[in-house]
Amino acid sequence: MEWEASVLDESCRWATDYRGLWGWYARDLISGENAPAGPIYNRDGSVRRSWYDPMGWAGLDKVSPPEEALQVLSHQRSLSLQLCASLKKRIAEKSAELLGMGVESAAVEGVTHLAHLRDQYDRQIATLSNDLSNLRNQLTVEEAKLVAFDQHEERIRRGDFGSIRAHIHRAHRPSADLDLRLTGLAESFAAISIGVVMIAIVLLTIFARQYLIFGLAALIGLLIFIEAGFRRRLSQMISSLVTGLAIVSAFILVFEFFWPLFVIGVLAAGVFIMWENIREIRS
Repeated sequence: MEWEASVLDESCRWATDYRGLWGWYARDLISGENAPAGPIYNRDGSVRRSWYDPMGWAGLDKVSPPEEALQVLSHQRSLSLQLCASLKKRIAEKSAELLGMGVESAAVEGVTHLAHLRDQYDRQIATLSNDLSNLRNQLTVEEAKLVAFDQHEERIRRGDFGSIRAHIHRAHRPSADLDLRLTGLAESFAAISIGVVMIAIVLLTIFARQYLIFGLAALIGLLIFIEAGFRRRLSQMISSLVTGLAIVSAFILVFEFFWPLFVIGVLAAGVFIMWENIREIRS
């Protein structure tokens, strides 16, 4: 039997009118054996993004068609040029304001009854200087973008539109032999894991009831470890486990040594306050 491609649209009533599963609904709590949904609807009956937004779903809504690339690039260049002009104007205004503020701050320096103005000027100068630095950084970025626009235009005029897969961030590739073998092992493990847990519970209850809680915890931990290995998330699980143990250890330490930590914290706060007060008096 040969496959034949055809367009699927609203006229295909067999697809648009059926929101159920295309096969058997096993009523499995973890949905491990349920049939797949159709090409338009998800399992919960909602419309798939690939149907109502195919360009966005494929990541092509940000890619200009070749015949429109130069026009879009020209529009973006004009926006960047306008932004550069606006930034230059604001930089000139901020620079003039900063220079004036610096002159005023220098003028009131040493005048006792205007000391409060000097502090106010210093705060305003720091704020203006930070704003001016941010504006200059934005201008530098925009000017670099203009250079990049020119280089990109040259590539487009040469017919180089970049990789046709550049818009794909998580490409689906055929499964490797190792992945297929691991999938088979994972399916086998999933088939026997519940039975193994039940048998282990019975054996622990009969032969080591005093270690039942410890044995169950160890068994569950082993199952989680194996499951993470099959999903290739072992390092992530270990990192999460170490972080959780560190947080628990921190809480235990705080609980056990609360009063010594409280006394040390109060002493440190007192020393810091005295230091700040002395430094303020000297300044």
